[in-house]
Amino acid sequence: MNPLRLGTDEEFGAVRNYLDASGFTLQAVVARMHQTLPYDFTKFRPGPNDSDPQDSLEMLIRIFVLGETTTPAQMAPFMPLEVCTAMYTLGLLAPYPEPPQRIYAPVALCPVEGVFIVSDRWSMPGDKQFKLAADSVYPALTFNAQVFLKSIFRSPCDCLLDLCSGTGVAALLGAAGFARHAVAADIAERCVAFSEFNRRLNALPNVSAIQSDVYSAFQGETFDRILAHPPYVPVLRPKWIYHDGGVDGEEITRRIVEGLPQFLRPGGIFQCHTMASDRDLPLEQRIRQWLGDAQTEFDVVLVIWSELDPAKFALATALKESSLDDLETWKKLFEGWRVRNMLDVSVTLVRHAEACGPLDIRRMGSDQSHPLEIDWLLRWQRIAGMQEVHQSLLQSHPTAAEGLQFVVTHIIEAGELRAESCRANIRYPFRVDVEIDRWMPLLLVACNGQRTGLELYELMRQQEHIPAETEAAKFAALLAALISSGFIVVPEFAPPAVMQARAASQ
Repeated sequence: MNPLRLGTDEEFGAVRNYLDASGFTLQAVVARMHQTLPYDFTKFRPGPNDSDPQDSLEMLIRIFVLGETTTPAQMAPFMPLEVCTAMYTLGLLAPYPEPPQRIYAPVALCPVEGVFIVSDRWSMPGDKQFKLAADSVYPALTFNAQVFLKSIFRSPCDCLLDLCSGTGVAALLGAAGFARHAVAADIAERCVAFSEFNRRLNALPNVSAIQSDVYSAFQGETFDRILAHPPYVPVLRPKWIYHDGGVDGEEITRRIVEGLPQFLRPGGIFQCHTMASDRDLPLEQRIRQWLGDAQTEFDVVLVIWSELDPAKFALATALKESSLDDLETWKKLFEGWRVRNMLDVSVTLVRHAEACGPLDIRRMGSDQSHPLEIDWLLRWQRIAGMQEVHQSLLQSHPTAAEGLQFVVTHIIEAGELRAESCRANIRYPFRVDVEIDRWMPLLLVACNGQRTGLELYELMRQQEHIPAETEAAKFAALLAALISSGFIVVPEFAPPAVMQARAASQ
């Protein structure tokens, strides 16, 4: 049963204005709860708390985030009667059945990046047997939801489609910030109802909430931005609509990607956060297969947040379901699919506005990897192989990136210490940890912003780190690869944070 009711604009406005006046922002909630982002708020469980709240912000956190009960006497000093009445009318508050004279929130209400998002609760006060319904509306403040929201491009677009939208949070953020119009689409009727409620709560007339099985409601329409946080968990037995991604976990993601040639406009962008796998083919090549005949029209960018061995995933899944009988089933399935790695991944597909060669890019994400970094990498990789860019790099003044680290392994040989191997790692713009030639740290240290690329080339030849016959163009290609990895920076092609820091210092 949906506890929410669509009231009047005045009732929604009273609640919205009160939340704003109370300072009910994500930053304030996180600070008051002594947490850092991203954080999975569903880990919180309500406990008994008879103390009086100190202010309206604490009261809102206790009721809507923690899910605690309260009393009219505790609420009265902090919530005007007309706001309390509106919350009751809209279904945000209700009498708690036992003990009497207590009030609770049948739903969760959380601020997310400037919008207020209502979802189903993940727990109830005093209800140890609480179970999520099959069509529960997934909260927007889980760890994975925050990773998804952090990864989406915020560049202006005409029409945004948010598939598997749940609360509609991505569509609402788009409509509030960068999309002329946004559509929140979900197969679950309950999700559509919550999305419409959230639209009204945030007073966003440029959002539509529509029930749709992926693209079923949009035949003949196209969009220039498509977002999705689809169900992606591999399941043997269906449990929750927001959770179940089919037996291999990729069913919904695959259907969405397969529809992009029909529904994503040239020049458009698709982004999703999902779980998928490397098999006989790596994931980026499998995605190209899903795109069919249109695959050469798309660039594919994967930002990997974590990797998991399929055997460990099978064991963890079987233990979570308390069914070790499933373990052998999962093992056989993964072996049959030839799964090599399970990936927690953000996928970005860019459809070319005009004919050009397709790019495949894979990077490991860090807490410093944001949409601007993805956009920078795409633009750089598009030009990195051009002859004129290589000529420019030979005239540029490269600098070794801040935070670049080397890990050198030495061995004793014939009584002398000898470098056996060397690894380089960095976290910006993406997480890179690779083995490099033992002379490479000398090149990177020599990148001090004073020498040109051509001078570095001559220095490495003089020191016999590269053969004398090595052509300058080949060395320029090496510099281009070092820029792609984030190991060096040149002013003309610097990543976003470097450009911002330079602008701030001027």
